[in-house]
Amino acid sequence: MSEHAIAIKDSFLQLSKKEQLELMHYFLQVLAFSDDCFVLSDEWKKELDRRDESFKNGNSKTIPLKDVLTQFGA
Repeated sequence: MSEHAIAIKDSFLQLSKKEQLELMHYFLQVLAFSDDCFVLSDEWKKELDRRDESFKNGNSKTIPLKDVLTQFGA
């Protein structure tokens, strides 16, 4: 890892949990919509399909967003 990346990581750890979540959301959007080809493996596609189906059938345990944010101090 470069010194610049280490500095970013250290700065990230000093942010509040809410700010960390917001930044992670931003990073994921950048990665998902970058010009580089972001390709999921067949295994991940199957896993996402499985989770989606489980959610739609009501078989997944879900946690309300407000509870997740509270857990992370947001």
